[in-house]
Amino acid sequence: MVYASVYMAHDITCPPPKVNEVVEYCNTNRLPLVVGGDANAHHTLWGSSDINERGIQLLEFIVEQDLHCINKGHKPNFVTSNTKERLDVTLVSNDLITKVSFWKVLDTESMSDHKFIQFGLRIGRPDPIYYRNRRKTMWS
Repeated sequence: MVYASVYMAHDITCPPPKVNEVVEYCNTNRLPLVVGGDANAHHTLWGSSDINERGIQLLEFIVEQDLHCINKGHKPNFVTSNTKERLDVTLVSNDLITKVSFWKVLDTESMSDHKFIQFGLRIGRPDPIYYRNRRKTMWS
């Protein structure tokens, strides 16, 4: 499983090339993926009050890559003296969407203008991989 924490600066393309690389790596190697980060993008899909061009670009990427936004509710996760908005997104790959148990913005002080986000995944032990060790085979 791959966990990626991402900052998507407002002055570069959305999503940044490194995010594309991580998603491609996970798709190629069939690895589950969790991406969390500051998207600096507005879209009602993740609870923003409006939609901007960056939000449209990010949504197109999410759909193209078969990712899912697991943001829930309408509590702002970015709060300043004059702004309350939902700019942080949490994305999971298709194979994890049924394993998400909750997602929420915490009230705990983070010493930042971004709030802590907590989510849960129900993940058990991986299935065993069975193989034959030919060196231990009794050929007789």
